[in-house]
Amino acid sequence: TNQQLSQQQQQQQILLLDQIVSLSLSLQMEKQAKEGLQKKYNELLEKVTSQYEPRIVELEKRFKEIDVMISKLQATILQHEKTNSELQATILQHEKTNSELQATILQHE
Repeated sequence: TNQQLSQQQQQQQILLLDQIVSLSLSLQMEKQAKEGLQKKYNELLEKVTSQYEPRIVELEKRFKEIDVMISKLQATILQHEKTNSELQATILQHEKTNSELQATILQHE
C-alpha cells in the first residue's frame, strides 16, 4: 500500500508538472504573440508618422503664413477705414464750403 500511495503521488506530481509545463508554454506563446503585435503596431505607427508628418509640418507652416496674411489684410482694412473716414470728413468740409459759397453768391446777386 505504501508503494501504491507512492505511485499515486508520483502520478499526481507528473500530472501537475505536465499542467505547469502546459501553462508555461501557453504563457510564453501569449507573450510572443503580444510582443509580435506590439512590434507590428510600432512599425505601423512609424510608417504612418513618417508618411504624414512632413505634410503636417507643411500644413502648419502654411497656416502660419495664412495667419500673417490675415493680419496684414486686417491692418490694410483698418487703414482703408481710417482713410475713408478722413475722405468723408473732407467731403463734409467741401460741402460746407460749397454751401457757404452758394450763400455768398446768392447774397451778391
